[in-house]
Amino acid sequence: MKYLLVLDEGVLALCTKFSHWLQRLTGRTNYFLAKIGVIMSFFSILTEIFNYFQPILRYPTSLFSVVIDCLVVTNCVARVWDCDKMEEANGTSDTQIKSRWDNPTWRLIWLIFTAWDLYGTIGLINTHSHIPFLPLELVSQSFAIDLAVFYYFVAVHPLPPGKSKVRQWVESLSGVKNLEPATAKSPS
Repeated sequence: MKYLLVLDEGVLALCTKFSHWLQRLTGRTNYFLAKIGVIMSFFSILTEIFNYFQPILRYPTSLFSVVIDCLVVTNCVARVWDCDKMEEANGTSDTQIKSRWDNPTWRLIWLIFTAWDLYGTIGLINTHSHIPFLPLELVSQSFAIDLAVFYYFVAVHPLPPGKSKVRQWVESLSGVKNLEPATAKSPS
């Protein structure tokens, strides 16, 4: 178990480093990256559901899987909503929401499932490269990877808000100090 915790800390440190780099560059926090993981898992689930009605994968999807997948889709919507709330609070005030998703046990479980999925995906590419819907097979196989991305990036503590390098660069080009969205005046 000690080795798994060291692995978890290492992966979390890499995710933190990448997240902070991206936040300094673009202003997007770790919650943006966590939402990408949730949205990708959502597409993985939709592929499974679609496979029930129109077979496109190598294996059939059962009705039980469709019901479970619909429950997981509902959970995905809740996760995106929680990420939006944490992003608005910049990770400071919604500690109850963050503690719900920041769990090292779940991170390790999804990391192990990710290793299993990667093994299966590499085997799928090597042995079934002639499958007509190979990209959909890969999306379907990415569920554990996507949830691991969610759990690791939601555990990262975001940097304090500040101007991103991209925003500074745009402001230096335009000479404008405060970029505000354009507002349209209605004709009256």
